[in-house]
Amino acid sequence: MSIDYLVGDPELVGHGPGTRIVRAVVEATWTDHPAAPAVVVAVSAASRASWRALEKAGLRRVAEGELTPDNPVDDREHVVHRADRPGHRPPECAR
Repeated sequence: MSIDYLVGDPELVGHGPGTRIVRAVVEATWTDHPAAPAVVVAVSAASRASWRALEKAGLRRVAEGELTPDNPVDDREHVVHRADRPGHRPPECAR
């Protein structure tokens, strides 16, 4: 599974709503999608606030590299974060 999110109000960036949203959606994923072994999220490497929110929500960085951005103003450099279903052992390549 993957998620996408946007904290549109600049005054809220860095004050925790992104982290709370990500944490809640990841938890709901385990209930709503019982076959999903993981949540994987790619974000622009330049969006420090976004990848910090992912890390604070418990996701871990598993990759960095070039991807086609969703937003054409973003460059191609991305970071990829992952959360594994509790109790699920990820494949060796995902660790």
